[in-house]
Amino acid sequence: MSDPPEIPNTPPPPLSADGELLPVRDDDTPAQRAPGEVVYRGVRFDVRRAVFPPPPEAPQAPSHVRDTAVPRDAVVILPLLEDDTVVLIRNRRLAITRTLWEIPAGTMEDGEDPLQTAHRELVEETGYRAQHMKPVGRFFPTPGFCTERLHAFVATGLTPARQSLDEHERITVHPTPWEQALQMARDGVIEDAKTLATLLHHAQFGR
Repeated sequence: MSDPPEIPNTPPPPLSADGELLPVRDDDTPAQRAPGEVVYRGVRFDVRRAVFPPPPEAPQAPSHVRDTAVPRDAVVILPLLEDDTVVLIRNRRLAITRTLWEIPAGTMEDGEDPLQTAHRELVEETGYRAQHMKPVGRFFPTPGFCTERLHAFVATGLTPARQSLDEHERITVHPTPWEQALQMARDGVIEDAKTLATLLHHAQFGR
């Protein structure tokens, strides 16, 4: 087993006067959310390592080392057909070697804003184009170790287009009655967090 990497001498993260982390700004970038020094550069994300000083109430405590994944931000889209049907997908996820029930989502590319990404990803993954793309919120799906912020949209006025998947993607499209989709969420058939969050947010606040 190789030795662990040395902890870089990074500057402390930004703290308020009472030792709390400063709030995330609306216009920040993923890299600005994660303090520390880049210790790994990957295809999908970087890793930053920061050394947090002990809290004021326990100055003799050891410093805390935290590694944070820094990917690009992304979008998630809830596509709704006019007959009270939601467009679900089955998406092969290589990281967990499983195929999940999801709604379409994807990473923002250079020069894109969230709305542009949402329109592009909807067509690519489902083969539907939306006349209306309504932003309904944003959230951090895994803030314990990752800076990614997801922008959620509801897509309506759908018309058929052409699905355009990347070579490594395996996605099938499954229009599903709304009540059946909710039942799938209740029964644990849908396990993807961003899908559950967006689907149930719309069920509670959007209908």
